[in-house]
Amino acid sequence: SLVGSEMCIRDSINAEYGGQTKCLLGFLSKKLKKKRTLLQKSLKGKLLPQNNLITREYKITANELKVGLIVEWKDKLLEVQKLQHQRTGRGIAHMITELRDIKTGSKLNHRFRPTETLEKVDLEAVEAEYIGVNEEDEDELQFKILNTFETVNVPKRIFGDKAPYLYEGFVVVLKIWEEENTAVGYQWSQLTGTYTVAHALDKDEAGTASTNRKNAVLTNGKTIRVPLHVGVGDKIIVNIEKDSYVARAEDEQ
Repeated sequence: SLVGSEMCIRDSINAEYGGQTKCLLGFLSKKLKKKRTLLQKSLKGKLLPQNNLITREYKITANELKVGLIVEWKDKLLEVQKLQHQRTGRGIAHMITELRDIKTGSKLNHRFRPTETLEKVDLEAVEAEYIGVNEEDEDELQFKILNTFETVNVPKRIFGDKAPYLYEGFVVVLKIWEEENTAVGYQWSQLTGTYTVAHALDKDEAGTASTNRKNAVLTNGKTIRVPLHVGVGDKIIVNIEKDSYVARAEDEQ
């Protein structure tokens, strides 16, 4: 690495030339710093391969907290869900937070001093294919990591009410806390999926002509609003994030 190279060069020069190194080391330090800056700029905004992202932790102050950040505090991995700046009558500022324990799902409220430090955690992101429910524990879902073919168990609660949208072969991006090799979050790698309608009223039963939508129950148990012409057995494309109908699958072919 660049940092390692800098340390090796510094040690070698000190050993060879003793104290007459200040000027030369200053020059080398500036050159290496410039290279690091150029490398950071070249990577900024680019999506690195999902399976090569690395978990890193570094200190931040409470004043730097933002909603959505993952932090480690008192040996717990926490997500900042709510944040409010508050100043007391004496002019002392505090950060009022609502935090969610990622491992247990429980929530806690805490008031931080602006200068109080926490560990900000960047999670490793890996693409994984859904296999199914863990036969030994129905509260866990099994995924196969695509680059290692390793099978991992993920708490079902992480997906909340979106869990029914998963089906065999569905690919998501899991967020892994490397320290404990535990999946603590996810991102959809695709925003839509194809599902079958299990139950829906026919057009006449759905209502008057002024009604252009009706409820339909999918085979995964989710209920969404669909156009009147959609019937039982139809395969439809659903926007997973919005729980909304997109089109009939056959119409998109």
